[in-house]
Amino acid sequence: MPPPDCRLGVDVGGTNTDAVIMDAAGQLIAKAKVPGTPDITAGIVAAIEAVLGAPGADPGRISHVMLGTTHATNAILERANLRRVAVLRIGGPATYSIRPMFGWPPDLVEAISAGATIVDGGIEFDGRDLPARHRRHRAVPRPGRRRGRRRRDHQRVRPGLGAARAAGRRGGQA
Repeated sequence: MPPPDCRLGVDVGGTNTDAVIMDAAGQLIAKAKVPGTPDITAGIVAAIEAVLGAPGADPGRISHVMLGTTHATNAILERANLRRVAVLRIGGPATYSIRPMFGWPPDLVEAISAGATIVDGGIEFDGRDLPARHRRHRAVPRPGRRRGRRRRDHQRVRPGLGAARAAGRRGGQA
């Protein structure tokens, strides 16, 4: 069996969901198009099943899967179907000077933000873990704060893939 050298890509559009399998040289191996569905997940599953069932498709050769969709972009642009999130950024003290969602339009912040906190920690540029001091944090005030937290978004300072991952280490250990 050849080593995994293919990528499977899925694009969820408003009308159709497309899926393709391409090899390392960028050659198209298989493609599929299925009608969009109100249940986005069902459309994604149908497209993946269709492309994996196409002649020439070998699931054992797939090393990466990518998903692209305009749904998040459209929700932000239309300010519709947005969920409120609380942001916990692990990156202090280096990121204290720029609050989460800095520069976002005020109406978008009001629509999705359930608050934000920055705590010390993260990953240094060379892949070393920055120490996290769990008791030290900086709450980021937000005008017009509303109740009803539904999700939490965690941000962590990670330059690129991080030297630790590139060297095959985890958690800053050699």
